[in-house]
Amino acid sequence: MHHCNQPIYAKENFCGHCGESLPEQPKLKNIEDVAPEILKDLKPHYSGARTFTGRVNSSFLYKRRRVDSGNNLTYSYWWLELEDKDGNIERVSVNAENKFYDQLRRGDVLTLFYPTDYTLNYRIEGKDAKRLVSHNHMAPAAISHEADGQRSTIVPDYEPGSQSSAFWWLLLGIASALLLYFGAKQPTEIAIGVAVVLSVVCFILERQRNQKKHTRELRRYEALQLAMKRLLSVTQEELGYHIAQRPRKDSDIFCFKCQSRIDGEHGYCVQCGSSQQQAPATAANSLSVRDEEEAMMRQYSLSYREPYLHKHVLAGDEKGEVSVSCIMGKVLDRSASASVDDFTVTTTKTTTTDHYVGNRFSHSTTDTETSSHRSRSSNVDGEVLLQLADGEVREMRFGEDLLGDLDVGDWMIYASSRAKLGVDDYNREYAYNLTKNKRYNNTSFQQYGKLNGAGTWILLAIAALVFNFWGPDHIWYPLFDMLYFPLLDPIYSTSFFRHNLTLVVFIMVSAVLLVWTLLYGRRNQERKRKLLSRLTDHIDDFTRAIPELKEKLKRMG
Repeated sequence: MHHCNQPIYAKENFCGHCGESLPEQPKLKNIEDVAPEILKDLKPHYSGARTFTGRVNSSFLYKRRRVDSGNNLTYSYWWLELEDKDGNIERVSVNAENKFYDQLRRGDVLTLFYPTDYTLNYRIEGKDAKRLVSHNHMAPAAISHEADGQRSTIVPDYEPGSQSSAFWWLLLGIASALLLYFGAKQPTEIAIGVAVVLSVVCFILERQRNQKKHTRELRRYEALQLAMKRLLSVTQEELGYHIAQRPRKDSDIFCFKCQSRIDGEHGYCVQCGSSQQQAPATAANSLSVRDEEEAMMRQYSLSYREPYLHKHVLAGDEKGEVSVSCIMGKVLDRSASASVDDFTVTTTKTTTTDHYVGNRFSHSTTDTETSSHRSRSSNVDGEVLLQLADGEVREMRFGEDLLGDLDVGDWMIYASSRAKLGVDDYNREYAYNLTKNKRYNNTSFQQYGKLNGAGTWILLAIAALVFNFWGPDHIWYPLFDMLYFPLLDPIYSTSFFRHNLTLVVFIMVSAVLLVWTLLYGRRNQERKRKLLSRLTDHIDDFTRAIPELKEKLKRMG
C-alpha cells in the first residue's frame, strides 16, 4: 500500500508526508490466509498438520543431555519465540546443529510447520534453560521467508523406509507343520503339504499387505514433499512482512508529542499525525535517535591501562600492565554454528581358562565380553557484530552463554580486563544484557594470584629433614641462646625440641614466611582493588541508571 507515492507500514495511522489519516492499514497474513489449500490437501494424510507464521522475537541456546552406562550424549537447540500477525506467541525448540538456523536473527520471518507433533526426550541442561524452556516440543520443519527468496528444512524422520520383509509365512508354516504332525498325528507328507500351502497363501497376503502399507507411506511422504514445496513458494511479500516495520535509520527522530520513533524526513508523525514542522525547538527533539544512542554509548564506555606489581615471598615479583575496557553497544548481527564430536569406544575383554583333570591339562575355554560407550558433544561458536560509539563496528567472540542469548537489536554492556604478567590473564569483569534485563556470570582480575614459591618451600622442607637427621645441632645453639625466653622453658625441655632443632628452626621460618605471605596478599588485593576501582565505580553508575536506560530503549523501539 502507498500514500503520497510512499510505502505505508503496518501499525501506522497517518501518512508521514501529508499527515492525513490512513483509511486502512496494511495487514500481515499467515499461510492459511495466503494459501489455505496447502493444509487442506495435506489433512487427509496428516490430520493434525498445522503451521505458525511470525517474526522471531528472541532466541536462546540450550543443551539436552542423555547419560547412562553406555552413552554420554549432548545436543544443542535454540528456544525460539515467534509472534504472529495477531500477537499470538509461539515458543518452541529447533535444532541448533542444523545449518539452516546458523544465520537466525530477531525479525526473521519463519513459518513453523508441524505435520505431526515432534517431542524431545532428553533432559534439559542448565538452570536458565530449565527455567525458560517450558515444554519438549520441537518444530520438525521450517520455512524462512526472506527478501531474496525462501529456504526450508525438515527432519529426515518423515522419510519412509524400505518395504518390510515378509516373515509371518515362515512362522505359520513351521507352526502348522508341527501342529499337524505332533498334535493331529497326521502323516509327514500331509503335514508338510498343508504347511507349504498355508505358507504360500500367507506369503502372498503378507507381501500384498506390506506393499499396500509401503505405498501409503510413499504417498503420504509425497504429499508432505508437495506441501513443503508449496510452502516454499509463499513469499515474504505475499505474507505482508516486507512492510511489517519501517526500516530504522540513523536520522530517525522522536515525535515531540507522542515520543514515537519516526523518520527524520517525515513532516508528520505516523502514529499521532502531529506536524513536526511546528514542533517547539527543544533539546529533546533536536537530537536524532542515533545522537541519543551515541551519547549512551559514550557515557558508559571506559578504557584505561595501568602498571601492576604482584609481589611474592619466595619467588620473583610479577611486573606488567593491566588493560581495562568497558563498552556499551547494540548488536547488529550474530552468526553461530555448531560443531559436533561423536565417537564410540569399543572395549573387548577376553578371559581364557585352562581346565585340568588331576595334574593333566584337559582343555581351555575362552569367554569374550564386548562393551561400547558412545560420547557426543555439541558446541556452538560464532561472532557478534557490535555497534559502538563514534560509528565503530567491532566483531566480538563470546562464550556460549552470551552468544546464545544475544539477539540482533539487543543492547549490552561488556567489561573485561587483560593482565600481561608473563602470561595473559583475561577476565570478563561484567556482562549485562540491557534489553533482556539479564546479567551473565563473570570472573575478575581481583581473584588473580598464583602459588609461586611453593617449590622453593618444598625444597627447604626436604633440606631441613635431611639436615635434622644427619646434620650437627650445635650450630643452632647461638640462635636459641639469643631467642631464649624463661616462660618457654617447658618447651625447651621437651625431647622433640632437644632432638629436632633443625625442624624447629624450619617451623619458625615457615611461620614468619606465612605471616609475610599474608601481608603481601593483603597488599596485592589492595593494589588490584585500587586498579579496578574506576571500573567498579563505572559499573555502579550503570547499575543505578538501568531503569532510566530501559525507558530510553523502550522509546527508541
